[in-house]
Amino acid sequence: MGLVCLVGAAYSLLAAASDENESHRERTLRILKQQDRIIERHDARGSRLEEMQDQALAGLLWNESMEFIYEALGALALPAGPSYGNEYTEPRFARLNDYESPEALTDIYLKSHAVHFAVEHNHECLVVQEPFDYPFAKRLDWWEVAFDNGEVADLPDISPGPFSSQQGRYCIVDYPVDHEAEPVALKGEFFTQLPDNVVALEFSAEDIGSTKSASGIDVTLVDMSEYAYVIEVNEAQSDALPLRDHDIVGEAISANGRYVSRNSNRSEPLAYYLEFEVLLDDLVDRLAAGELDEEQIRQEIMAYREEWAQEEHIHYKAFGFNGDVDTARVTLLARSEDAVEMRQEINASVFSRHALITDEDAVSSLLYFDRPVYDDRYILDGARSDYDSDELQSLIEVRKEQRRREYLQDHEYGDRVFFDYPAVASDLFIDSLERYQKPGKEGVRFFDAEGNRIALPADHEQLYRFMVSRVEYNPDTFPEYPARLEVTLPVQTAPDIVKQRFSLEALPEGIEIEGNALIIDHASFSFEAAGLESGTTSYFFAKDESERYLQEVTNTSLPTESGEAREIYYFYGLPESIEIWQQGEIEVIKLKMDTDLPASIEEQESALEA
Repeated sequence: MGLVCLVGAAYSLLAAASDENESHRERTLRILKQQDRIIERHDARGSRLEEMQDQALAGLLWNESMEFIYEALGALALPAGPSYGNEYTEPRFARLNDYESPEALTDIYLKSHAVHFAVEHNHECLVVQEPFDYPFAKRLDWWEVAFDNGEVADLPDISPGPFSSQQGRYCIVDYPVDHEAEPVALKGEFFTQLPDNVVALEFSAEDIGSTKSASGIDVTLVDMSEYAYVIEVNEAQSDALPLRDHDIVGEAISANGRYVSRNSNRSEPLAYYLEFEVLLDDLVDRLAAGELDEEQIRQEIMAYREEWAQEEHIHYKAFGFNGDVDTARVTLLARSEDAVEMRQEINASVFSRHALITDEDAVSSLLYFDRPVYDDRYILDGARSDYDSDELQSLIEVRKEQRRREYLQDHEYGDRVFFDYPAVASDLFIDSLERYQKPGKEGVRFFDAEGNRIALPADHEQLYRFMVSRVEYNPDTFPEYPARLEVTLPVQTAPDIVKQRFSLEALPEGIEIEGNALIIDHASFSFEAAGLESGTTSYFFAKDESERYLQEVTNTSLPTESGEAREIYYFYGLPESIEIWQQGEIEVIKLKMDTDLPASIEEQESALEA
């Protein structure tokens, strides 16, 4: 009966032992203990089944136990949060704001595919590039490639065949036509069913237990933790078609306003898994007593699942995220009987750099996209260039990770302290591997629980090391267990990014716009004449008439007779102005980061048990 007490309410996100004041560390440790307990019971169940006389029935229960343990461990892990801290993403449905309707968005999506001709592993390949992540469920099948001599060849779903396909790459293994012919287009078919209504509802932790409604659909926030939330969707009063699983989309917004990437979701309450384990143990007991046959086992498992099956109009969803959840955002994709179904052939032109080299006049006809797709990266349109030392002191997120020693390799460190830099525009120029310089000899200092500095040997590699943006250490090897860490971090910043803007009427010499192509002839273009520095990293951007950044399709550099490169940047949409960015002066500032360190996992577990 030990596990039964953990079951709690059917719609509880966490196990019944959860407390609203429980810290992330306490919750993680408790979940790890629950997982250990489930693994132990699974192993014990396996040992008993190995001794059964009827191995056919024992194998049936063992398969159920194996399926259960993978699902249960994943379900328990959902509220535990990320291993490495906040990971951000773009809002899934943000691009709906760029176009007048889902149909218009779909039209742009279909007409903006680019196919690149490249040589990979000695094979000529066609590489498909989507303009953006399509926000709705879709099917897109490429089935034919056209060549410039008028011939076509089928694309099989899988190799072997003249083409080998893998993740949007179609490599020509055995040329199906005259080898002198070049591929010019990739053809396929697209299908989707668009929603009539896209409904977004937002909840905070204060809304736990409350219900919000839209279009006859009720959404209740059942539970919410630091890194996850649970909802119940009831569409009993809706006139729309029944919601499918992918019609319920869970997203999360952190306290800084950025969207956090999702790492998991499930459609059954946690209690479903915990109570199923009780059933498995009972079935093993009865099989050992000779009280079961195959039909009874299958019937009882089916009956259990049917008992837990939700009513058709009720949906349970739990979402876990790679970072803190400040706002839960639930989007419902409602459809009616008249929902638009789109089935359309797609014909994407193949871009070949070779064609540009042999025909300079081909620039404006290759990869021509006149309708805009916007570059909504946060570091372009929302972020600061960089921050000063006072701001960084509070904006750098300090995260801590602990791992059990028995799960580590000899060369690995058990505990880690991460220093996560905020998103800034200077990320374009300063690689994350170079943002922090290695602290000096006195730059990393550990202290014990009494506040005394721990004296460490000069050769400290076995105790700790600094790697990129984190301190890794083995606390068990220290003379005294470390309780606090001070790190003096030299940080590279670029607070004064230089941004020069030029309209189409005032482009610098050597720069021209042809359709959606920005062309830079370095034989005549001078950074100095444009008010910029030469010999430093530069980025070229384009804006349309709405003053929004256009997303780049691709860029290439071509040789010229002068020996100077001719660069070509293709954009989705027609530029009305361009911007050239340079990093400006690099400033190195020193930050003193001071943070408490967690007690050992064993000590924390003892405290929880107490």
